Amino acid sequence: MPFFVWVLAFVGLTAAIGAGAGLYAYRAAVDRLAEQGRADLALATDRLTSQLLRYRELAVVLTSHPELQALLFGGGDRAGADALVREMADKTGARSIELVDADGRILASTAPSGPDGLDGASRDPQEQPLARALGGALGTDHGIVPRDGKTGTRVYSFAAPVYGPDGPAAGAIIATVDVRGIEDNWPGNAPAAYFVDRHGTVFTSNRSGLLLTRQDDAQSFPAYAARRVSGHEVWLLDGGRYLPRRALHLARAVPAIGLTGHVLLDAGPTLRLSL
Repeated sequence: MPFFVWVLAFVGLTAAIGAGAGLYAYRAAVDRLAEQGRADLALATDRLTSQLLRYRELAVVLTSHPELQALLFGGGDRAGADALVREMADKTGARSIELVDADGRILASTAPSGPDGLDGASRDPQEQPLARALGGALGTDHGIVPRDGKTGTRVYSFAAPVYGPDGPAAGAIIATVDVRGIEDNWPGNAPAAYFVDRHGTVFTSNRSGLLLTRQDDAQSFPAYAARRVSGHEVWLLDGGRYLPRRALHLARAVPAIGLTGHVLLDAGPTLRLSL
């Protein structure tokens, strides 16, 4: 066999071994990055969940307050109850706290009373989170509250039942928090994380450019192309300066708050070092 054939065979074998080693290193780097990403996503999820669930506990604690129970069951003082919920909202950062009866009438609230306030205001007892609370369970809901023609305020609400003397829920305490206030306390150097509701909308994120976008809508969510590497999803992303160009994407459900968490971990440096 001519010498040059042996040379070509050697070069081909060397190239194949090098390619295999490079592919192994690339996949190993993605696996290590995925492990880090799962930890980052768990941290972001725990942070959001713990911050939100403070307001669930607030609603639960207030259900047994004697001043609010007296107002719900007769003989209570509206002014005193209003003052109480305002004080609790000031101490906890809640956007609003309401005492609502089984018919949906708002008996006490952090909103002003009087001619321009909420006297006579009510909620639909068939809508969440009140409906679930009146059924005897803890209710949750989230949405956008209009704000003087500007971008609406994203809010998350918890409702806890107030039980009557005979057992069934006679009303509920509803505690609502402005999600923007929670986001403002997140570290600015954390990987890009966002949480999607059951409708597919990004409800909260540490990247403002992702808020209220939909991952399945190319007109709102940043354009990306996904491919599988070692069982993981790597995105080539066009998201501007605050999102990584090449990102490892991970997701996990967060049943406690009814959202799905996602993280985009910068994969560029790790993958370059592996090649």
